[in-house]
Amino acid sequence: MSWIQPTTGAGAGRWLRRFPFTVDFLAGANPQYVRAELSHLPDSFWDNVLSSGNDLRVTEADGHSPLGFTVTGWDHALKTGTLDMASMSLPQSGALNVLWGYYMHTGTPASAWVANTPVSPLNGRLYAASGPYTNVVRWSPERRGATKPRKRLVKQATETMHVWWDVSRMLGQRRNKHNGSTLDEEVESLNFQVLQGGVDQAALYTESLTRMVGRGLIRTTVHAGTSGQDYTASLTVRTTRGRTINPRAIIKVQTVQE
Repeated sequence: MSWIQPTTGAGAGRWLRRFPFTVDFLAGANPQYVRAELSHLPDSFWDNVLSSGNDLRVTEADGHSPLGFTVTGWDHALKTGTLDMASMSLPQSGALNVLWGYYMHTGTPASAWVANTPVSPLNGRLYAASGPYTNVVRWSPERRGATKPRKRLVKQATETMHVWWDVSRMLGQRRNKHNGSTLDEEVESLNFQVLQGGVDQAALYTESLTRMVGRGLIRTTVHAGTSGQDYTASLTVRTTRGRTINPRAIIKVQTVQE
């Protein structure tokens, strides 16, 4: 289930906005602490979060299950604060995991901050930019019998480019609202590779730079390559409903000569 449950009693209301962050769990073992710098969030966050920060909440990837957290260095006027999640077990090791932060409550909620002392926290990466969204791969099932991805992108050998993956259409919706939302399925974890002939080309990508933007837009980073060669960009998406989706795209490296 997606979207956090509304509060009841004094200060009752519901949350209207949220933001995702990717947790770099590419190495290590559970349990883990996670830290995210709220200063990376745009004005739209600071203009709508309570000055006290009392409406902040953090959930697992399902957007529903609450996680313990505290905020240090909170200064609403200076737009700073560090979000520290309590020790937790992330669902997918060796991957980028997704968590959600909620804010903009319609009532006057009490603070949910619970003091904790994080030990060697993992980085929770927030992405606040709004584009440009070029080189977009919109997920859809490949054609029956296809042996190569239908989507093709072109880059130069010296170019570093972002490939954006729109997987929003693959995520399940509810027929009726729950907690004010029809969202039912979310992205839980991510892995990204660039392959050639099924062989990993580690020099052509930086997996840790993968970011979630909203609910279903994912940014990956591709660089280098040999002019005249084709590569396959491969994104592995695991969802909170136990599905694994693997959208792919051909990356054609072609250096333009003067």
